[in-house]
Amino acid sequence: EEGGIDLCAHDPWGYAEGCVAHDKDVAVCCTGSQGVVPARALGRAFACAGGKREASSGATKLVDCTRDACRLEVKHEEKWGTVCDAGFGDVAARVACRSLGLAGGATVKNFGSLATPGYGPIWMSNTGCSGLEGWVGSCKHDSWGQTGSCTHESDVGVCCRKW
Repeated sequence: EEGGIDLCAHDPWGYAEGCVAHDKDVAVCCTGSQGVVPARALGRAFACAGGKREASSGATKLVDCTRDACRLEVKHEEKWGTVCDAGFGDVAARVACRSLGLAGGATVKNFGSLATPGYGPIWMSNTGCSGLEGWVGSCKHDSWGQTGSCTHESDVGVCCRKW
């Protein structure tokens, strides 16, 4: 009855005791009314969000996706905002992607100057992740909303892959 697998009870994200060698990975086969959904059903235009125009889960979302990246947004105090690219690297991108149920994770600096600029608060800056965090908001970063000279031109872009 859950709306997504991320809503099921589970150990903390990234914690998988006894599952280090991928010998216990799970695979699923999704079917629709016409049988198995073909792998190409999602299209290449939005490859960085698992083939969708947007991806969202909990307090993380990817929006304004292009072929090359999507703007990363996080929810803080019930309000969505962007993330400055200062200090944000590929490890942080992988944490963001994993929290969305997507693989990979690459950072695109200055995404806001390459695509439609973001709006609203810029929540995070100088973000550094170890790779074990369950979502990017758990990574080290300056205080929420304290982003120095960051503007929406410095919004970070992230590119994930579907599993």
